[in-house]
Amino acid sequence: METDIVSLDDRLLQAFSGSAIATAVDKQTITNRIEDPNLVTDPKELAISQEMISDYNLYVSMVSTLTRKGVGAVETLLRS
Repeated sequence: METDIVSLDDRLLQAFSGSAIATAVDKQTITNRIEDPNLVTDPKELAISQEMISDYNLYVSMVSTLTRKGVGAVETLLRS
């Protein structure tokens, strides 16, 4: 059985690129909804858009926090 070893750098790059793509798609979806006059005038659709914006905000905040914590951990390891 052959085991592929993936470096930490490669894993980080894969995770970051996947997250960046997903975030860009979500942002574009939200932007498209906001720019659609049919969706902006419907209260039900506005509530859906608001929930999507809230979810997007929470996701971006979580990624930001995890990134900051990860950088802090690496800095601590490099100092020791």
